[in-house]
Amino acid sequence: MIVGIISDTHRGKNNLARVMKEFEEADVEMIFHCGDIIQEDLDPQKFLGLPVICALVDDQPLQPAFSKAPPKWKFTVSGNRVVPFNNERAYVGHTLAWASLNQTAIDFHQQLDKLRKDHEWLRLICSGHTHLPFLNETGLVRLVNPGAVNSSISGYCEYAIMDTETNEVSFYQLYPTEPTIDKFIVGVISDSLRISQMDVKFWSSLAEEFKKREVKDVIHCGNTALPDIGRKELADFQVHYNLREDQKFSKNMPKDIPSNWHLVGDNEAKEPVVEINGYRFCIQLDLGATITQKSVIQTEALCLDLRRKYSELDFVLCGITRNCLFIGGYQPYVINPGDVINDRNFATIELGKRICITFGHVPIDPLS
Repeated sequence: MIVGIISDTHRGKNNLARVMKEFEEADVEMIFHCGDIIQEDLDPQKFLGLPVICALVDDQPLQPAFSKAPPKWKFTVSGNRVVPFNNERAYVGHTLAWASLNQTAIDFHQQLDKLRKDHEWLRLICSGHTHLPFLNETGLVRLVNPGAVNSSISGYCEYAIMDTETNEVSFYQLYPTEPTIDKFIVGVISDSLRISQMDVKFWSSLAEEFKKREVKDVIHCGNTALPDIGRKELADFQVHYNLREDQKFSKNMPKDIPSNWHLVGDNEAKEPVVEINGYRFCIQLDLGATITQKSVIQTEALCLDLRRKYSELDFVLCGITRNCLFIGGYQPYVINPGDVINDRNFATIELGKRICITFGHVPIDPLS
């Protein structure tokens, strides 16, 4: 099932119609609205006539206009946000993600764990209110904040699309103007470690996934096994690989590394920055662990310090933890693609006429 996820439509520009056009092209089958919808938008035709699960904010259930959901709609209210979804359960609310702004990631995960404890088979949590897109995904639960359709912090029109068959989620941002930037897509992975010993098909499967998505450049954030540097399966990509300090002078470093493999930091300024088509990606492997002890606001402060240090960064890429993470809204954006060993995670970043950040998984062939 293809699910469109939106929030904070409010009043303002005609961004809702823009998003619905995108949903129609993506064959969206159901919509989650994470709250702050106005009375005038309680119109099924504005939502392509699709089923909608819509979170009401606290005062709306008391208003006559919100006393009954439109046909094919379902309202969730405070204290009753969990609904059956895709043979499991989903939480569709408005303010839950707000806690992530000021809580450490560890404390916020404890809050999510309590939700899971209270609601068996809860796998998806959708929330808005912050007006910035946000993903926090563990092996057990995925929190999606799609950002804001109107009045986002970035100034863009924001929404998300999730494919339950592939377990992928994509975050989209539409510019208020028409850019002339040619589309290009960057693939991001981290923490592949001993994957070649665990899954001999991984690198060929990853290459296949990236080719399907028109990826040309691949960034490996670090924690790669030295024998995997120069993998022939990635011969069709420009691969930018990051080494830990203990690996840089190892006697086990492969000889004759292919010319399409580029060491991060091997530049005149010795900066851990990869520049592709004018966009700057700063690789900070260890930041993934640091973030677990920080709130979203504190993480943004750390990234702004990096932007001052390395100038005009667009993205900060990190790793180490199993969790997939995305924090948008402010620049630079933060992306942790998650780990390869346990979940076969990767991310792609599409830039051009829109921004699209996708978190996907390399499929695993089941044992016979």
